Parts: sequence; structure tokens; C-alpha cells
Amino acid sequence: MYFLEFFIKLVDIIIWPMTLLIILGWFRTELKSFFGNLKKIEASADGFILESFEKQLAKTRDLFNDGGTAKSARPIGGKEPVFRRDLTMSPLEQLQKWDSQLRSQILTKSRTDGKTAEEALASLKTQGVITFSDFERLEQLLGLGKHTPTQVSQSLLTELETFYNNASIE
Repeated sequence: MYFLEFFIKLVDIIIWPMTLLIILGWFRTELKSFFGNLKKIEASADGFILESFEKQLAKTRDLFNDGGTAKSARPIGGKEPVFRRDLTMSPLEQLQKWDSQLRSQILTKSRTDGKTAEEALASLKTQGVITFSDFERLEQLLGLGKHTPTQVSQSLLTELETFYNNASIE
């Protein structure tokens, strides 16, 4: 009798966590995709705020497009594109490299030590070195670079290559 009572209590304690684990196991690929594309999760008194990579990308597209058509892939001044594809790299590695290059450009342009690229960018805007519009574009690209999903398609890479070259500040 004692063993039966013990077994019932044990099942009663374990049933909900096991049920949750089974459900999470069934939907693991969907959950992995959902959480992999999240840029930000924020809890407040009003509830949760979830911001996805796609939402961030849509905002970036709006900033870089004029009247529905993308600007050319050449930076201001007519120089050759700075951000070029390396066919030996995966799309994700390429995007990470471009993010690193852009951060380096910003830090070089600001001539400041010990600051992050975001802080240096704000400093450039405050000093009037870059316009508010350029600041917004660069800030969006820095945000995208930090929260890139693990799967990057070639078409997305092509689009982002145009954006990175438009934002180049060399």
C-alpha cells in the first residue's frame, strides 16, 4: 500500500513537467525558428515586447529605400563599393564580416578610443560629421548585425550588400 501511494504522488509531481517537455519536443523546430529570429525580448508592466529580425529588416528597408526603389550600391562620393562578397565565406560569415568592417569604419571615423561603435556613431551625429538620416541607417545596420539569424539566404545577402555599401562612411 505504501508503494502505491508513493508511486501516485511521484506521478502527480512529474506529470506536468513531462507533459511540457513532450510538447516542447514536438514543436522544437518551430520554437527554435521563432526564438532564433527574435532580436529583443522585453518584459514590462504592459506585457512582453518581442521584436523579430524580420521587423528590424523591414525598418532597415524603409530607411534605405526612396519611393519604393533601392538606392544604388555606391556610397556617397562615387567611390567603388567597399563591402564585397567573398565566395569562400558562407552568407552568415559574410554578413558578420561586413558588420565588423562597418564597426571598424565608424570607430576610425570618430577617432575615439574605448567606445563601442554605437557610442562612436552617436558622437559622429552630435559633432555633425554625419546627418541624422545617415545616423539612422547606420544604427539600423549595427542592430541587424548584432541579431542576425543563423540562416541567411543569398537574396538577403545581396540586399544587405547594397545597404552596407550605401552606408559606408570611408
